[in-house]
Amino acid sequence: MIKSMRRMYGVYRRYRGRLILSQIMVLISAAATIAIASLNQRLVNEGIEMNNFEMVVNTGLWMLLLALVSGICLGIAAYISVFFSQGIGYVIRTLLYEKIQTFSFANFDRFPTS
Repeated sequence: MIKSMRRMYGVYRRYRGRLILSQIMVLISAAATIAIASLNQRLVNEGIEMNNFEMVVNTGLWMLLLALVSGICLGIAAYISVFFSQGIGYVIRTLLYEKIQTFSFANFDRFPTS
């Protein structure tokens, strides 16, 4: 397993910045979603039960802001992930093509098409 991870690190090395940035965006989105759930609890306990209209509006605006942040971060993560996956696909295809070029004609006769 360690050998496979080391191999994949070699493939990801060129695009690791995009990988890390996309994961950070997903983490921010998850944190915002958890914060929305926490604010929902506050909305019910302190706003609706106590008939505090100002608290309901204020908490609702914070929830809206966090929902926007979460959506924007997920959009950025998806955008970055597309370029990451295209780049990794390119690298893997290139490595595979280089490996196939090292085969002799006897290998082509021995290996099946698949």
